Amino acid sequence: ITTNGTSIDETVADRVIKSGLDFISISLDGIRAETHDFLRGTPGIYSKAIQAIELLKDRLAVQLYTTVTGYNLNELSDLVSFAEKNRIKIFFQGLAPGEEWLWPKDKGKVDHIFKELVKRKRSSRSIMNSVRQLRLIHSHYASPGHYMGYPCQAYKSNFMVRPDGNVQLCDKYGFIGNIAEENPQDMWVGGNAGLIRKEMQGCRRNCSFIGGYYYDTLLEKAGKFKDLFLR
Repeated sequence: ITTNGTSIDETVADRVIKSGLDFISISLDGIRAETHDFLRGTPGIYSKAIQAIELLKDRLAVQLYTTVTGYNLNELSDLVSFAEKNRIKIFFQGLAPGEEWLWPKDKGKVDHIFKELVKRKRSSRSIMNSVRQLRLIHSHYASPGHYMGYPCQAYKSNFMVRPDGNVQLCDKYGFIGNIAEENPQDMWVGGNAGLIRKEMQGCRRNCSFIGGYYYDTLLEKAGKFKDLFLR
């Protein structure tokens, strides 16, 4: 599950653990409170996210979810260090085209930061993106209007619950049901979900899912297997 972490106090953390959830992703867009609060548009939200991480990190698999913007480029490396220090994971995603006010303007800085992330990826177990993913996000910022040429994988695993309970596989397509009225498993295999999946497989948009839905290369998969075997 992905969350901004703002509602996770000690009571909610205990409920999360008892629920049987085995993985949680907490949005953190800056190592500094000023950066995260600005990008989220809410003063004080950084401290709540950090509190959620502290309450869960030793009891549950925790991952940071960070969107790369022009406002947090200089903090990405420090976020990796924060993840390593706390023995949690971190995942980077790109912006959707059209979010110009957040777009990184300094191409040289973008090049430098992504080269550094790729270098750190080779030695860090905290960065969840593959090298290929990082390079694709990098090229996405260099040519935002260019179709990246990867098949969308969101239809295989995405289950987005809106505040009103409506559920989507992608925010560009229709609803597959409402979680307050229907069983999640029934919605997942329902007829409407099947139709939407067929449409999504032919999607050629660059969108917010650019950060997470393309495969590791064969060499990267072999490397992960090697690391697991050695451990």
